[in-house]
Amino acid sequence: SEIGLIYLRRGDFDRGIEHLRSAVRSKPDYAPAHFNLSLALRHVGEFEESLRHAEEVLRINPDFPRGRRLRDELVAARERAAGSETDGEP
Repeated sequence: SEIGLIYLRRGDFDRGIEHLRSAVRSKPDYAPAHFNLSLALRHVGEFEESLRHAEEVLRINPDFPRGRRLRDELVAARERAAGSETDGEP
């Protein structure tokens, strides 16, 4: 997880996400890894996968700091996107 964060800080999101995915696979109940992966995925526009990891954070630890806010932001973004897709329909 730490290596993934180093890559993210350097702007190498592909490698950062790769390392964070590996961290999640090796420790599936480690909420911070899911949280960091969710943030990184959100940054690159992978909102649905980001939301799944944000929800996993809260499943593991419902009191995780910033976890609920991240999940709520992702749900709101999905709802806005869905609304904008239907705005042009009769």
